[in-house]
Amino acid sequence: AEVALANTEFAPIDEHVYRVETVEQIYVHCREMLEKAKAVAVIDAFPIPLERMRPWVEKAARRGVEIFVEAYEPIALGKARVTLIPVADSIVRQWNAQQLNLVIDGEESLMALLTKDGTGVLQAYWSNSLYLSCLHHGGRLCEQTLVRALEARRNGATPEEVMALLESHPFFMNKSIPGQKKLIRRYSTTKEQK
Repeated sequence: AEVALANTEFAPIDEHVYRVETVEQIYVHCREMLEKAKAVAVIDAFPIPLERMRPWVEKAARRGVEIFVEAYEPIALGKARVTLIPVADSIVRQWNAQQLNLVIDGEESLMALLTKDGTGVLQAYWSNSLYLSCLHHGGRLCEQTLVRALEARRNGATPEEVMALLESHPFFMNKSIPGQKKLIRRYSTTKEQK
């Protein structure tokens, strides 16, 4: 009874996926998400949306939020850790769109595909689902680590150096991610799992 009571949600869980209809709504979500990020933000964004997000990214990084950015052209974003996609030019040219993916704390995520000039929305979704946001967080970070490891190897890094890159990857098991902690609390069956 004690474990069941500890896992009881006092408010109904309202975690859904919502369609975002306008470019302005997309950037309102971005700004609000980065302003409330507590621990970590993971970003994958083409040049136009990343430039628009720059002040919020830099401000969050200054507050101590750990920020990982996958970028498609060279960009300095203060204390944010930027991974530059090696074939970025061809990827950006290949798409007739601008993509923007953002996840904060494994708690909220935003996925948006904008028109090539960044002024219209092709598809966009925001979610406060802990499960979806944790999956988005993990997937985006894995891609960034893999890109860094492959690029390091192409540039002559030793297998040991590549392994060190992989071992420094911020997995859920070696990092405290707020959304994951909430999921474990919600669905754990024993006190030890909390």
